[in-house]
Amino acid sequence: MKTNFCITLIIFLVSFLFLNQYANAYFPLAESESSIWGKWKYIGFIYRGKFQGPPNPNLVLTFEFLKDGSDILRWTYTNEEGFCERKGEYSYDGINLTDKIVWVNPKNSIECQKDPDMVKDKIQITPLRRVDDQIHLDIPLSDETLIYILAMNNSMK
Repeated sequence: MKTNFCITLIIFLVSFLFLNQYANAYFPLAESESSIWGKWKYIGFIYRGKFQGPPNPNLVLTFEFLKDGSDILRWTYTNEEGFCERKGEYSYDGINLTDKIVWVNPKNSIECQKDPDMVKDKIQITPLRRVDDQIHLDIPLSDETLIYILAMNNSMK
């Protein structure tokens, strides 16, 4: 009886280790998601191949991706009152960021209501690339693409 239990336990452990290696090799989602964990700060955009800083130098926009699959998007303007903030649930498959907005801060500034990133239950699918210490988000703009650039902000960790 003890021998059968030990054999079963060994088979289970070996199977678990094998399946865990298989999952990591063939389903890299967890590794892809971990590559975007942390707080990121908007530093500008690329349009028609040219980098441009934020249109308003007082804009402070941050996007935080948490290990539990949630995210927080928040922005405000330096020396101004008010902010916009929302929470989402995300997944990242190494190509696209899928984000569902699950909560919008009821204390948001009134102008946040006009922003499509502040609509509860909205699902957005956005191409995302890691480029060095940056995240590039491809935002469609008519026939062209605007690339938002977020940089890891070590002071915000």
